[in-house]
Amino acid sequence: MGIRVGGEGEEAKKMVVPVEYLNHPLFVALLKEAEEEYGFQYHEGVITIPCHLDYFHWSWLNVFEKPNHRFSSAFGSSSEELPQCRSQAVVSLAETLDQRQSPIRHSSSVLQSVTLEQQTGELVQQGCEEMGESSCSHVDGMMLLKQLELILEHDDLINEIGFVHPSQLATLDKSPDATQYDETAFWSKDHKLAISTEILAHLYRTAMHTYMDVKRRYGLIKLSMGKYSSESATFGSDSDHLLESEILRHTMALLILNCDFGSAWNSRKMVILGKAKLSLFMDEIRLCTLILSYSPKSEYTWSHRRWAIKIIAERFQIIHELVGRESELVKQIAEKSKMNYRAWSHLCWLIPYMTRTQVIDELNKSRKWSELHIADNCCFHFRRRLMLKMLEDVSARRDEEACINQKTEVYFLWKKELEWNELLVNRYIGREALWLHRRFLSQCYINYFCNSQEMLVSNGEDHHEISPALDTFLNQELQLFLSSLGGTVDEFGETQSQAQHATAYIIWISKQVPTFINRILQGRLQEMNLKPIMIKLCADKAHLRDSSLLEF
Repeated sequence: MGIRVGGEGEEAKKMVVPVEYLNHPLFVALLKEAEEEYGFQYHEGVITIPCHLDYFHWSWLNVFEKPNHRFSSAFGSSSEELPQCRSQAVVSLAETLDQRQSPIRHSSSVLQSVTLEQQTGELVQQGCEEMGESSCSHVDGMMLLKQLELILEHDDLINEIGFVHPSQLATLDKSPDATQYDETAFWSKDHKLAISTEILAHLYRTAMHTYMDVKRRYGLIKLSMGKYSSESATFGSDSDHLLESEILRHTMALLILNCDFGSAWNSRKMVILGKAKLSLFMDEIRLCTLILSYSPKSEYTWSHRRWAIKIIAERFQIIHELVGRESELVKQIAEKSKMNYRAWSHLCWLIPYMTRTQVIDELNKSRKWSELHIADNCCFHFRRRLMLKMLEDVSARRDEEACINQKTEVYFLWKKELEWNELLVNRYIGREALWLHRRFLSQCYINYFCNSQEMLVSNGEDHHEISPALDTFLNQELQLFLSSLGGTVDEFGETQSQAQHATAYIIWISKQVPTFINRILQGRLQEMNLKPIMIKLCADKAHLRDSSLLEF
């Protein structure tokens, strides 16, 4: 198979590459797929491919620098091994073509035409000398990738990564380890790593192609072991170990550059599941922590972290030690990244793994955080999940005496939470998150502590009175409602928002109780003569102003 490379109006340079058996079924299938996806022109054994010369040289180096390399016998006899090996040239070259709009080196990335044409006679390998400086970008990329991987390998305590402009990188204090890497590209000191933004695109492309290559080779060996397990057991074992190490090393660098590369995360899962070592799963958690330090809302990273924790919980039984660390991590991340739903959802996911003591401890610790972040509903949602966990534990108790004691404890906890919420509602005017949290507290209080059998007290055949516990609760909520209507008008409209939230809340309360109690509540509201206030404060909220509960 001969290759002709030449620009428009230039004399083509000829290089002969040992790609045999053009009619091999796998090779033909690859060409057909490439023709559909990349616009190859294939006619009578001649293929014309639009690509950058830099990318062609990268493919040459990646595939043909070891011409005697043989894959395991995934395709049978040795005479059939060579076509599979050589067909990787088409795959590697094709994978780079989708990048043709982003040249590696802008100064020399002129669009070229590469023509592959079928040859006859003896095949020889030549042309490496004709590459010239076009392969420098690939060599530099591999050098940068190796330097990055070396930094990550030597300092496994790196806890922060930054992508900085080259001018900022030059102002940083010189690291004692600077001799091991290019100072214009990297900086590493005190477990901190800085990467120049100038090399990011180049470094990412190299890391991606390197990963895709080792992933493909790993898949071929797995396929070989599946078909010829008895013949290739020893070879497969040695090759597996080497390629798995490469996968873990390359994917770490790749994910640091692009944490949303799902295929790389899946490759790490595949390798680590086969080893079942606690240290490897802990390494995954550390890698996730590192990535979350600069990408705190990465769904792929949070998902991978949960996967690692779940495996640890199932196989090693040390989950309770991790819960405390995860809680601290989430609060640190939430402090830097506001309204981080993914971080708090991760903590909610951990609740089933928590002991009763840990649940109470989390309630106490998150209380102060909530006071300082009133507008962040995520933390209040986390508190609600914790409180529901306590109610579920009470329901699951079989010991009647223990159940009563625990229910009493939860009852006082609920009363305390209602009082704390009321304090915040009066302190921070117009905060919807506080009113939503109070709805949850009220609903659970009515359903669990003022159940249907206790709501009404019979007083004769046709007359019923509301139970003292529920009567006291409703009076307290009415007082809170009235106090929310009496604020002075402010220029920011917070007083009006507070009144509207309070009105919506009291209407919502009326729908959580039986019809008889609803009528009692409506009668008490009519006695307060709130019509002028409601018309003023809820003028733009017809569904609140005209509610049947507030008809006067």
